Amino acid sequence: SAAALRKLDVFEPRELSNMAWALATVGLRNRPLMSALGGVAMRQMFVFKPQDLGNTAWAFATLEFKDEPLLDAIASGAIALIRSDPTLTPQNLTNIAWSFATLMVRNDPLFEVIAEKAIATLGQFNMQNLSNTAWAFAKVGVRNEPLFAALAEEALRRMPEWSTQDCANIAWSYAKVGWRDEQLLEAIAGRALRTIALFSAQSLANLAWAFAMFGVCNGPLMQAIAEGA
Repeated sequence: SAAALRKLDVFEPRELSNMAWALATVGLRNRPLMSALGGVAMRQMFVFKPQDLGNTAWAFATLEFKDEPLLDAIASGAIALIRSDPTLTPQNLTNIAWSFATLMVRNDPLFEVIAEKAIATLGQFNMQNLSNTAWAFAKVGVRNEPLFAALAEEALRRMPEWSTQDCANIAWSYAKVGWRDEQLLEAIAGRALRTIALFSAQSLANLAWAFAMFGVCNGPLMQAIAEGA
């Protein structure tokens, strides 16, 4: 890390984001290196591409490294890129939303433009993008009604693609923001019953919590959750 610290000032944005991504991927939380990475990234933020921005945000969130000045810079850069850069992908968008939510940073202007872009491009999202976006907005308490309505409609259309984590995340997210959609709840219950053996303990707990929050007593589902726990 000492060698990397000496060279950071000559790193390009892609090299900076790749370094941060690599550290997060192997779980190496080196505070001096992360702080230095954040400082250099802030100075270069105006030339970051969407992937650089998304990977940097993801890395800092994965390592639970909450650098407020860097997050402010990422938010400003992301707002500009989301509005203007056609190369931004659903994965970039989701990474940014997930990162801010994981670090529990609510930035309303950022989440507003993320919602607008997500609604306009939901057809390009995979199911993990959809469920992670719902989770991120719910986690920071942003109840964007047009977004949650669009996410529910798209999720229902693509129910066969749901993983168990998608199913649990969607249930938890809608319960967290208090958005009750009967058709979505029925789909979640049906999908969960067919795949209950594959649910992790955390996903089972999230599913049970969501239905309890809605006051929905689905006997077969609750029995399956109890047996699977």
